[in-house]
Amino acid sequence: MASAAANLSAVALNRELAATTCARPNVVGISLDCAAALSARGKRTWWRKIESGKVTKLDPDHMGRTRVSLDEALATAVINMSGEDVELLLLADAGDPDAQDDIGQLFLQARIFVSAHYWLNLAAKQGHPNSMQVLSGCYARGDGVEKDERAALKWLRSAAARGHSIALLQLSALRGASANSGSVPLVTERSAAPVHRVIPSM
Repeated sequence: MASAAANLSAVALNRELAATTCARPNVVGISLDCAAALSARGKRTWWRKIESGKVTKLDPDHMGRTRVSLDEALATAVINMSGEDVELLLLADAGDPDAQDDIGQLFLQARIFVSAHYWLNLAAKQGHPNSMQVLSGCYARGDGVEKDERAALKWLRSAAARGHSIALLQLSALRGASANSGSVPLVTERSAAPVHRVIPSM
């Protein structure tokens, strides 16, 4: 929870910086990487938009990252985002692994795999066991990444080592299948959680 409090402070600092350092007061900014993931567009596309004047480049955040207006980025989002989702997005952009996992799951449910992988990977690299387990499934199925059983097993083992209950069961099933020479799927199917409506691309 200390991480969440620190990241809330980072979000507040980001908002304060945006209000005091850009030409337009009270503009909330997000990193260029966040905008790219939100829109499922590459950073080069965002740089072209900045260079053509279609998107406002804000001053860098406290981590030195290039920022753009949150509102301009939301206008290009590939999924609908509630106010709560936007707050999670700001926390995720500030580095909160729980928020990154939640935003990754949001994109995964919408089947925007490249964006889901971006957020889940950020959280997993910070040791978030749920993101590790979900990434395992992405690699096993080839969702947003090239199908890779070694990477799937690596993330599954990492999640299990951190006590993730589903990963522990999956790893146990794999060990049992290996002992019996049977075949057990590496990951279970995605949950039937509600899917956010996908918005047509730009």
